[in-house]
Amino acid sequence: ESDDIFQRREPNYLTKTYPAKLCSTRESSCKYCTKEIEDEKQSAIRQSKQESEFEESERKWKEQKELERKQVLESRHLYKCPECNYETYDEQAWDSHEDSKEHKKLTELRKFFCQDCEVQCRNQMEFNIHTQTKKHKIKIGEIEKQTEFICTTCDYITHLKQNYDKHLLTKGHIEKTK
Repeated sequence: ESDDIFQRREPNYLTKTYPAKLCSTRESSCKYCTKEIEDEKQSAIRQSKQESEFEESERKWKEQKELERKQVLESRHLYKCPECNYETYDEQAWDSHEDSKEHKKLTELRKFFCQDCEVQCRNQMEFNIHTQTKKHKIKIGEIEKQTEFICTTCDYITHLKQNYDKHLLTKGHIEKTK
């Protein structure tokens, strides 16, 4: 009778079904438990391998998509506005930017901006006046900045123009120049 039980509980290899557990110990000495443990191990190995293959496939797909995205960006023309620091790949957006009031106003103002002195002028006349100032000429190196102010009449020397101007108004200097 026990042989009959074992025969009924033998695995069906065509359907890969196994008989109900004969024991609950899962010992390696039991042929059913050993087979079940081995099948679980193989299943875990297959699943791990499939997961690894999927992760590798997904990583390659992401790399390919990133490469394609970079190639698309590199092939596109980037429009850059030097006046406004505006950038776009869209030609219509670029045209709209160039026609905008903000862009035109900034472009107009930049015409009257002295980069050497970092001075913004409102119009051409103001810009021309600025370029004739002593401060501008010193900045561009056209003239040297005076570091000593000397009164040869009184043998007076100072490094500050305001002190020199005060000296010129003193009684002693005025009397010597008469």
